[in-house]
Amino acid sequence: MATLLREGLRHRHVVLATAAAVALCGLGCTNVVREEVVAAAGGGGGSGGGGPPVETSTTSGSSSTQPQPPPDRRPGGLAEARCPDVAAEEQYCFTLDYGQVLLIGMESGSVCELAHIANPSLLDDSSSLAAIGDELYVCSHQSGLVHISAIDGGTEVIGVPCAGVTNYFDGLLATDDFAVFEHFETPQAMVAGEAAEVWELDDGNSRMTVHGTVLYTAWHSTNELQGYVLNEDEQLPTLPLQGFDDWVNGLSRTGPGDIVILSTGNITRRFNSVTGEMYGELAIDATGPLQGLACRFYWESP
Repeated sequence: MATLLREGLRHRHVVLATAAAVALCGLGCTNVVREEVVAAAGGGGGSGGGGPPVETSTTSGSSSTQPQPPPDRRPGGLAEARCPDVAAEEQYCFTLDYGQVLLIGMESGSVCELAHIANPSLLDDSSSLAAIGDELYVCSHQSGLVHISAIDGGTEVIGVPCAGVTNYFDGLLATDDFAVFEHFETPQAMVAGEAAEVWELDDGNSRMTVHGTVLYTAWHSTNELQGYVLNEDEQLPTLPLQGFDDWVNGLSRTGPGDIVILSTGNITRRFNSVTGEMYGELAIDATGPLQGLACRFYWESP
């Protein structure tokens, strides 16, 4: 059961001077402020129920601290400009191999090389990945939080202990021990230890992604997902994944009610996040083993 321990101020000022000098750029489409309809009834879409469930916008005026949805738009980062064909696809994702930052298309499986990573030895485990604009963040067992530029491959050890990280609204959701999960409005706030929200969860999984305020986690090799509604103090029933029992090398949202898992052989599989039904499989045309997914997508306003 998730327990809200504390909630900080949700002001939107930008901290310019930081000890880590982390550069921010743009607003990722992964930062969708929506509530997922977690009830399975009526959630499927398309013939056979294979499509993703419907989501509703977070428009309630009952909480003035709830961030409002960004406009439906594609981030105008340099990474997208360098890879226009991949970025033109409805869904695409940042990922890493041992020495490169890649952008991959989730319709074609095509790969666009963005940058060579300056110090790949820092990335002993990058299965958990977040992207804010053109800046990527991974948690290394050896180094803690590591910042990677998707433009020039530069790496910087932030030095904050963490074991998993993903996008949450405009900022980051991170965990050090898979028991305490913290929301930081900026990477600088994470450096300063200034969490906006903190949850204590009965969870030991090392891969994670967020749908609105629904956190999904996975063990490194599994056939199921665990879910938590962070803003409602609710643990969801375990979600079995249809036809899947494999390594989870990356986990990300790719659309409303849609989760993608990167697994053995650089195969991505897409699942309905309510029913667990698998309705898509795609081989990524990359030579090395890929690690981590941070996806962006178009969506339609309800």
